[in-house]
Amino acid sequence: MFRLAYVLTDLPLVVDEPVDIAVDDFCKLCQLCTRACPPGAIFGEKQWVRGELKWYVDFDKCVPYFNENMGCGICLAVCPYSQPGVAEGLVTKMLRRRERVKSPEDLDGSKHDAAEKIADFAD
Repeated sequence: MFRLAYVLTDLPLVVDEPVDIAVDDFCKLCQLCTRACPPGAIFGEKQWVRGELKWYVDFDKCVPYFNENMGCGICLAVCPYSQPGVAEGLVTKMLRRRERVKSPEDLDGSKHDAAEKIADFAD
């Protein structure tokens, strides 16, 4: 079972720029969490949230389902990035894939079916 949590700290943190490791590319193609979410709380496309374009979870749907079932975490369980030892390999593959992509249409997978998209991660 997974628990939702957060950390509070007064530790001084250095503000830096995000590092692009192609996670967005992967999430656009994968969508396992979106399809597996019982209450349909995960959007399949990024949404504008407080001025930022983000992968959005509708907590008005998520939290009631979580509370009624005394937990959930299906999204985390099906996400390939949550599997031990997988994330580093996915990052490497997605960055390599990005380098060989010839057009934005290829990157978002619009020219390929789901089986072809998943097969891309196997190389």
